[in-house]
Amino acid sequence: MDEIVFYEDDYCNIELLRNENIEYVRVQLEEIERYSTEHRNGSGYTDMYTRRKEPVSLLASNIAVDVFEKQLNRIAPRCDQVLIKCGGTVKACDHILAYGENKNVVVFIEYSKTLVAKMWFTLDIRDDVDCVTAQTIFSALRDVGDFILIDWNWEVIVDINNEESIKQYLGNRLRVFMSK
Repeated sequence: MDEIVFYEDDYCNIELLRNENIEYVRVQLEEIERYSTEHRNGSGYTDMYTRRKEPVSLLASNIAVDVFEKQLNRIAPRCDQVLIKCGGTVKACDHILAYGENKNVVVFIEYSKTLVAKMWFTLDIRDDVDCVTAQTIFSALRDVGDFILIDWNWEVIVDINNEESIKQYLGNRLRVFMSK
């Protein structure tokens, strides 16, 4: 792809974190649920919850960007330009890389100097090809370290080392996005 646009609301909503953050994620999901219940107002909310920073960041793990790039280059092409849409404004992201065959399955890597700071995904799984592409990406990421995938919107935690859990999660996304 020449360029990929992501919306600011999608930033890190499906996120890769170190396994050491599992308890943090569980607590955050409980707090989000409680906060959502307290601030629900009809079809919306009266306030927005802001997640706390994870205790073990990818940046603190000192993982070089090229480690992930070597894995991802085998699976999906790197996008020439990454853009973020904030309200009506679209601007370039010079510190974010993206990999994907299409806009349905995209890996975003935010970096600081040569180190990975954040990694998140677009997983709009619309067919079996998207599903296989995502499975292949997670399989490649297993070779880099022990990670969990957190889908904050769906309140799902997936150990990417568990192939069956990944298949089930992606299958659920396929069912949802096929129906749209």
